[in-house]
Amino acid sequence: MMLFDAPAVLPPQDEHPAYLERIVDHLEQARRSTPEQVLKEFLGAPADPATLQVDGVHHVAVYAGDYVTEDDFDNWLASIEAFGAVRDVRHGPSYIAPRLYGTPGHWINLTVDGYEYELFNCRARGEWATFSVRRKTALMSHHALSVNRPEQVLAMLDFLGARPGIEQLAYTPADEIGHTYGHLQSAETGLVLEVVYAGAPAYGAGPGHGAEAA
Repeated sequence: MMLFDAPAVLPPQDEHPAYLERIVDHLEQARRSTPEQVLKEFLGAPADPATLQVDGVHHVAVYAGDYVTEDDFDNWLASIEAFGAVRDVRHGPSYIAPRLYGTPGHWINLTVDGYEYELFNCRARGEWATFSVRRKTALMSHHALSVNRPEQVLAMLDFLGARPGIEQLAYTPADEIGHTYGHLQSAETGLVLEVVYAGAPAYGAGPGHGAEAA
């Protein structure tokens, strides 16, 4: 995907509305990518979505930048909840960021015009703080492709994960709201791809699962 140009840290609170306008514009543009385009960019070669039983783009996730203190994140979340275009805001703690990078983080799930999106933020400390902005953005941003059967999630992860340079990061069968999903990462580009079965049309609105790329 075309990665969002996130700053190293979140902007000041008075700049949040303009920053959210920019994020929403990016998400809506990224949402127009076809499954063919998503697969080609991730794999570096064409792949047939129909063969993989992909039926659409489920959601897009972007990394929105580091925060310095938890108060900074709380202010950011409040700005998102107050932003006029945004609906159905849900959020939760990152499980992967502390485990892999020694820093806390948060996921935020939301909808705009009925489409589902995700934002991620991590605290600027530990090993994470040493990463380049581009690496952070690639690790925490992704397209999620929807498949039409729950068992196809693992089948697609195994099939694509068998390719050189493609690593399977995680697999979650049937979370608390019935979503089955998993993540892959390309060693060549650092890009992440999610595969999800949500039990609903790929373009329908619905509660997010708070999935994390890395």
